[in-house]
Amino acid sequence: MYKDKMQASNHRIVAVDVLRGLTISCMVLVNNPGSWSKVYAPLCHAHFNGLTPTDLVFPFFMCLMGMSMYLSLVRKQQDTATQTRRIFRRTALIFLFGLLINALGHTMWHPFNPHEWRILGVLQRLALAYGGAGLLLLWLKPRRAPWAIVVLLAAYSLMLLLGQGYELSAQNIVCRVDLALLGEAHMYHGEGFAFDPEGLLSTIPSVAHVLLGAWLAHGALGRPSLPERMLRLMLPGFLLMASAWLLSYGLPINKKIWSPTFVMVTCGACACLLAVVMKWLDGNGRTVGLSEPLRVMGMNPMLMFVASDLIALFMSYWNLHGPLYAFFQSFMSDYQASLAYALCNVAACMAVAYGLHRREAHSVTFFPIHPFPQSRHRKMAPRNVSSAAMATHTPWSPIVPTMIAARGMRTIQMLTRFMQQGRSVSPAPTNTP
Repeated sequence: MYKDKMQASNHRIVAVDVLRGLTISCMVLVNNPGSWSKVYAPLCHAHFNGLTPTDLVFPFFMCLMGMSMYLSLVRKQQDTATQTRRIFRRTALIFLFGLLINALGHTMWHPFNPHEWRILGVLQRLALAYGGAGLLLLWLKPRRAPWAIVVLLAAYSLMLLLGQGYELSAQNIVCRVDLALLGEAHMYHGEGFAFDPEGLLSTIPSVAHVLLGAWLAHGALGRPSLPERMLRLMLPGFLLMASAWLLSYGLPINKKIWSPTFVMVTCGACACLLAVVMKWLDGNGRTVGLSEPLRVMGMNPMLMFVASDLIALFMSYWNLHGPLYAFFQSFMSDYQASLAYALCNVAACMAVAYGLHRREAHSVTFFPIHPFPQSRHRKMAPRNVSSAAMATHTPWSPIVPTMIAARGMRTIQMLTRFMQQGRSVSPAPTNTP
C-alpha cells in the first residue's frame, strides 16, 4: 500500500519543506522581538480566547510534523518494532533538548537549581505529541486515525466544559492537573500565576493535532495529479474551518489550552495553505528558486528552533541585545526597530541552515540522517572510515539520549561556575511560549 503512495510527483515534499520553513521562520520572528512592549498587534498572541496570525504558527508546525511523519512511514519500509524504537528515540531526544534549553536559560540568570527548572515547553510539547501520535499511527494505521482524533478531541472537550477549562484562573482544570503532576516551581508563570500553555493535559489535543496532519497527508499527498491533491487538501480544510467556527460558540478557539476548535481551524488553514504552496511551486522554476531559503530552513526545522533560542539567550547574556536594538532605533521607530531585530534573528538562523545544507546535513529531529554526510567538501569526511563502514554504520543507539542528557548537565554546571566568577548581568527578557 505504501509503495503505491510514493508513485506521485516528488514536488509535494518540496512544498511541505517550503511551508515548514515559512513556519519555523515565523516562529523565530515572533519569539525574538527587540522589545516585547513594541510589537505589532498581528505578531502578538491572543490574551486567552481568540486567534491572531501569530497563534497559527505553532499549530501549523505541528500539523506539518504529522504530514512529515506519514511521509516518513511511507518512505521507510520498516517493521513495527523498528519504527517504534525510532519514535521513542526521537521523542526522548527532542524532550531532552527542550529540558536542557530551559535549564540553560534558568541557570544563566539564577543559581544552579534543578528544582526550579521549567519541565515543559515548546520542544517538549512537540516531543510528546510526536511520540503519542506516532505510536497511535503505527497501531491504528492512517485510515483509522479519524476515530482516534474524534475520541481524543471529544474527551478533552468534556474535560474543559466540566473543569472550567475556558477560564484563565487557577481553577482551570488544565492548570490544576499540571500543578498536581509537575508542581508550581516547574511551571510557566507568565500569566501572573502558575499556568503552563504547553501543559500535560493540553497535550491530549496536541496528539490529535499531529494525527490530523498525518491523516490529511494520507488522503492527499499520495494522489497522482496536482488538482486531485489540492482538492483533497482544500475540501477537508474548509470543512474543518467551518466546523470550528460553528463549534466556537460553545467551545471557543483558544491556543493556551489548545481547544478542540483551535485544532480544527489551524489544521484546516494549514491544509489550504499547503495546497496554495503546491500550486505556486508546480512546474515554475522561478518560484522554486524564490522559495529556496524557506526550503533550506524547512529541512532542519528543529535545529533552527534550538539555534534561535540559543542565539537569543547568549545575545542577552553578552549584552548584545540592547546595543543592536538601539542601533535600529537610531534611524527607525520603536516598532520598526523591534521588528528589524527579530528579522536579524531569522537571517542568522537562515545562515546556519544554509551552512548545514551545503554539507548535506539534513535533520529529521536534531541530527543528520547519515552519521557521515557525503559533502562536496572532502575535508569534512571522517578519516580512516571506509565507505562500507559508513554505509552499514548504525547512526544512533538507545544510549544516545542518556549521553546527551549527561553531557548537557555537565555543560550547564560548567556555565554556572563560569557565570558565578564573571560579571553580573541584567535579567533576560521574558519570552512568551
